[in-house]
Amino acid sequence: YSRQIEGKIGVGARMERGERGLAVSRFRTAMDWLLADARRGVEIQRYKGLGEMNPEQLWETTMNPETRRVLPLQPATERATVHAVFSRLMGKNEAAARREWMELHGAEVDVDI
Repeated sequence: YSRQIEGKIGVGARMERGERGLAVSRFRTAMDWLLADARRGVEIQRYKGLGEMNPEQLWETTMNPETRRVLPLQPATERATVHAVFSRLMGKNEAAARREWMELHGAEVDVDI
């Protein structure tokens, strides 16, 4: 799609978001600026587990009953299916299969960031 849009950006094109703006001549420049502007004031951290968070972060992200979401899990009815999916996602030597599964099924997951 970027190639189709690239040809439609004319001389004097400008990206604006609130009071901020930028003159652009390429789609990639516009997207990079827009994404960087959207991330302003946002801090992203990754944790392997809840034990890596300090108590304030744990309360803010997980424990506060005012803001947390608790979703029920529905286990698969077939033991073989559960084992196959678990092995694919957690196996040591199946990076390509893991990536393929995530690309196929990633849109089915609701991630709360």
